Amino acid sequence: MNMDHNTYLLSTALVNREVWAIRGIEAIVDIVKGCDGGILLHIDTYDAFGRIRLNLKELNIDLASFSNHKVYGLNPVATFATPTPRFLFGGVNG
Repeated sequence: MNMDHNTYLLSTALVNREVWAIRGIEAIVDIVKGCDGGILLHIDTYDAFGRIRLNLKELNIDLASFSNHKVYGLNPVATFATPTPRFLFGGVNG
């Protein structure tokens, strides 16, 4: 990974559904948290949600997203979650 002082956010998927590979998030967390720039780490849990155990606090990430229809919510609505309350904002797309 090539990160410098201009990097604010790293985003990756936890599960690759094309080959059903689970990323080694712990290694990515170590790299990102080892940088002094305060980089936020976002994990897309779309294909992991409901298939593998998820604990955002244990993962040590800043943001996670999942699709609401995976938990019988509205489609196509996504939710962003944080392990600890950091900020609140909202908006309308479209």
